[in-house]
Amino acid sequence: MRNNLLLFCLLFSCNFLFAQSLQQCIQLTLKHHYGILIQKNKAQIAQNNNTYGNAGFLPSVDVLANHQQNINTSEQVFFTGETRFGEGAKNTFTNLQLVLNWTVFDGFKMFAEKSKLDALAQIGEWETRYQIEQTISDLILLYSQLQFEKQQLENLNKVLEISEYRLQLESKRKDVRSGNILAYQQALVDLQNDKITFLNQQQIVNDLSAQINTLMHQNPQNSLDIDKPATVLVNFNLDSVLVNIQSNNFYFKETQLQELVAEKDIAIAKALKYPTINLFSGYAYNNK
Repeated sequence: MRNNLLLFCLLFSCNFLFAQSLQQCIQLTLKHHYGILIQKNKAQIAQNNNTYGNAGFLPSVDVLANHQQNINTSEQVFFTGETRFGEGAKNTFTNLQLVLNWTVFDGFKMFAEKSKLDALAQIGEWETRYQIEQTISDLILLYSQLQFEKQQLENLNKVLEISEYRLQLESKRKDVRSGNILAYQQALVDLQNDKITFLNQQQIVNDLSAQINTLMHQNPQNSLDIDKPATVLVNFNLDSVLVNIQSNNFYFKETQLQELVAEKDIAIAKALKYPTINLFSGYAYNNK
């Protein structure tokens, strides 16, 4: 009976069995998690936009080119009655223009733009770090919970073994008429309750495994053969925690950077009050 129950639980719980340490789970999550990959791409876009050209420091060069070729056919009739034909007369025109425009002063707008781009690039880096930290934090919590629930499942399995042994004992007592039917019925009820508790606990383990597999972008039906829980001692120091909060807290740093972006937006708007100095240079080439 017990072997049939365990076989049913095995078929019910998984299609495949994978041995995964916490470090392996973290590596797979960092490699495949969509939220992390998307945020990394956003951060890379912000970093690519952080150039002096986008801030307005560099000159702009415009090139205009035009080439025309006309082929004409004409017919002339003179008063004497003579007719003259002109066929395949070509007319070619080429125009090339090169224009250089360089803004050398715009009310310090370009400096404000560059500082804003720097801040946006840093925000992208911090948001990526936050996404990674939150995802890994969720993974560690789920992994630790799965360790606990699997330990509970093992304990319930031992309880189930005891209930099965008790039922077998009461059955033999009943057969030899040394027991009573009430004790046998009670052992049977207890065994059924233990089976239900075991199956419910198995479902909890399956749900946690599915959540971890989802974070790792794996098949949710895969069952994880995880490490046993280990005791970790943490040296907690309040002063060091407060220092780390000020230097590494995402919300604190993002607020500072967003405040800097807002200040640069104000500086960009104020730059419109100042005159703009531009340098122009051009070159033109015409050929007929």
